[in-house]
Amino acid sequence: QDGITHVVCTPHVFPGRYANNRRSISEAFAAFRRRLLEADIDLGLSFAGEVRLGPEVIALLERDEIPFLGVQSDGRKTMLLELPDGQIPVGADRLVDRLLNHGVRPIIVHPERNRMVMDDPRRMTAFARMGCRMQLTAASLSGHFGPRVQAAARSLLDFGYVHAVAT
Repeated sequence: QDGITHVVCTPHVFPGRYANNRRSISEAFAAFRRRLLEADIDLGLSFAGEVRLGPEVIALLERDEIPFLGVQSDGRKTMLLELPDGQIPVGADRLVDRLLNHGVRPIIVHPERNRMVMDDPRRMTAFARMGCRMQLTAASLSGHFGPRVQAAARSLLDFGYVHAVAT
């Protein structure tokens, strides 16, 4: 009724906390799609996963367990990559570089909600220069998460780092 015609389902992939991977998400997605058809709900669907940045990411990539968002025209796979809430881990740039070298372009999701980014949004500059895309949360821009998150989101927009806004 709100005019939404397509939804991308993106559950968390965070080994040790959310035991999701490409296969498990695909199975849940298929069941959800069946339920929508049974209820005669006309809604376009696709899926990916919001993968938590950590040392496990490369292992997930090597085992083909990352639920990618898609493939770009240059052949790079696109993945949603989530930073921890409190910090940008040491070596995060090296991990992103490895992903890029494996043909994967990260879209960093809701960086404005990371405490270090709230303190200084320019901390995302290195990732933007590496070729990462960034996706903000709409509620961050509207102030739902507070003034610090909102200010960080607006700064990232002003810097030209934002490529998408998600609900």
